[in-house]
Amino acid sequence: MSFLDDLVNDAAAAIESEDSITYFQNRGIGVSSLKKCRVGYIDSPYVRVNDSSHSSDCDEAKCEFCKFRKWFYFKPDYEKCRFNNSIIFPLTDFKNRVTGITIRSIKEKKFESYVLDRDNNAILFKPDSAVRKTWDLKQIWITEGPVDGLSLVEASVDNVMSIMTNNMSRNQIRWLRRLSEDYILALDHDEAGRLGFDNAKERLGDLNVKKFSWNNHLDCKDLNDLLRKVGVSQLRYMVSQCL
Repeated sequence: MSFLDDLVNDAAAAIESEDSITYFQNRGIGVSSLKKCRVGYIDSPYVRVNDSSHSSDCDEAKCEFCKFRKWFYFKPDYEKCRFNNSIIFPLTDFKNRVTGITIRSIKEKKFESYVLDRDNNAILFKPDSAVRKTWDLKQIWITEGPVDGLSLVEASVDNVMSIMTNNMSRNQIRWLRRLSEDYILALDHDEAGRLGFDNAKERLGDLNVKKFSWNNHLDCKDLNDLLRKVGVSQLRYMVSQCL
């Protein structure tokens, strides 16, 4: 969908703004990792989303552009976007086509997502090179959220995909099985993460599924907590010990 591509590209061009850089620096993540994953930033309450292919006589109930516009903008003022000062995480399929976005406000811990054709798309957050790297290495890392995925990218892991929840969907599993038979799950150290690992291991069946754990740092709930505590060099070493 061109309107999502345009939004993601425009937001990616603003990723080096001061507020965005500060936000990610506080989480141990640098600009190069953000660019690998096309992470963007919206720093204005006014955002225009145009789609030149959109028809004025469309069926609004079925038109993705109309549904997106209603979701993204406050009513009745369609000039004001839903969030200001927000990070944009593009959600892509296995051909790197943008099929959704997740928005994270810098001011408060709040995620919201818009996804096209959720029933048929394997929605993931990942580096552009993730599919190729996974295919070459025959191994894939799985995280829950986008910041955890970026934490592994910062530690030089490009064969990583974030499932945007603690449980893989049927479509995600169906597509992931085509790429690799070797999985390393780096889910959160909480009950939901443990259940997510058990469910993935059961649903992936005969495939090799390992858990990436950090038992010496149980005060760290997720990968980004771990990155901030131990630093990128130590996280890279811990990753190497899991291979």
